[in-house]
Amino acid sequence: MTGSNLSNDPLKSHWTMYILENWRLEFGKNAAQDAAMKIHGVVWGNPAYRSGKVINTSTIVGYRQESDNLIVMTIAGSEYLLGKPDPAKPFALSRLMRYLHDIDRFPPRCPILAVAARGIDSQLNL
Repeated sequence: MTGSNLSNDPLKSHWTMYILENWRLEFGKNAAQDAAMKIHGVVWGNPAYRSGKVINTSTIVGYRQESDNLIVMTIAGSEYLLGKPDPAKPFALSRLMRYLHDIDRFPPRCPILAVAARGIDSQLNL
């Protein structure tokens, strides 16, 4: 992680933020065979990938809203600020919001998520 992502708060320092544009949802199963959602899109600012590369995130496990921006968190510890969805998927944001609402009601089975969820300051209210 770069110096700008470090913090005294261990929960905040765990997350690193990137940008995803032209995104869509990818549904599947995780290692525990539970339903899992990933996001497929064009990434910017992730040092592991060339900017503009199309990637699939790891499983989405949380979210927060900052101003008008929606930020999703992955099980790998990354945060993605979501730009515009894929224009061929006009209901991507609606589907994502339903999934995120379900995460609040039925959190994924992952011990780190219980700790991370306590560190999220704001949640979207649906």
